[in-house]
Amino acid sequence: MEEFKNPYSSDPGVFRWLLEASYAKYIDVSSAHQQIRDFQVTETYYQGLKELIKKYFTSNGNLIDCGCGLGRVSFEAAALNFNVTGIDNVEKYIGFIDKLKIIAGNKIEIEIPKVGKKIRKAMFEVPKQYAINQTNFMVEDVLKIPFNDGYFDYAISSNVIDRLENPIKSMYELYRILRKGGRAIIISPLDWRIEFTNKTNLWISNLTDLLTDTNKWKIIGPSPELSYLNYKLRITDRFTESYMCDVLIVEKR
Repeated sequence: MEEFKNPYSSDPGVFRWLLEASYAKYIDVSSAHQQIRDFQVTETYYQGLKELIKKYFTSNGNLIDCGCGLGRVSFEAAALNFNVTGIDNVEKYIGFIDKLKIIAGNKIEIEIPKVGKKIRKAMFEVPKQYAINQTNFMVEDVLKIPFNDGYFDYAISSNVIDRLENPIKSMYELYRILRKGGRAIIISPLDWRIEFTNKTNLWISNLTDLLTDTNKWKIIGPSPELSYLNYKLRITDRFTESYMCDVLIVEKR
């Protein structure tokens, strides 16, 4: 049997569309035939998540971004004066984020999708604030987080749950690393795929199904107007995907 290759770590095309989705706000595509707004279709997702952080994470503290990808959510949280640790199991992603911190305030040339496997060159102006000291990024597994019990005040899991071998176990890890009264924002489109979560009995239809022990968690959100976030991806000039992501905010009892 051919060994499974995680597309997040092995497919350069996935890296390109994830880069654009994460940072389109800061990417210059003025030479393209499309309008700039066509390249910023994911931005409403990040703004919505930022509002959730401001609403439910009520004081500054230590925050972990579990499955941080290319770091956009981590940087947004740090800009709100949280001490942020971002973890992801893809070494390439963490290396790219560390590079952003070093070159913050400068422009770099990147590649983003065009049509099919064709690419276009673009300029990415890295925001100056990405050089801030209160961010730390690590190559780690969200199912085995290397921090002591109760270390974090807040946790974010943004579009990660349905890419885990054992999503229920991830909730036990969040519970372990959060202090009593600590809060977590969990967001997912519940886009289950056998290559990521091969035990189909672990596929759930509602995020609340993750709370197997309700004595451990108190559901505190979301409010009706933020009950889901639309995560839209521009895969190429002629191909977009849209996910309706469920939102759950919980507090450790």
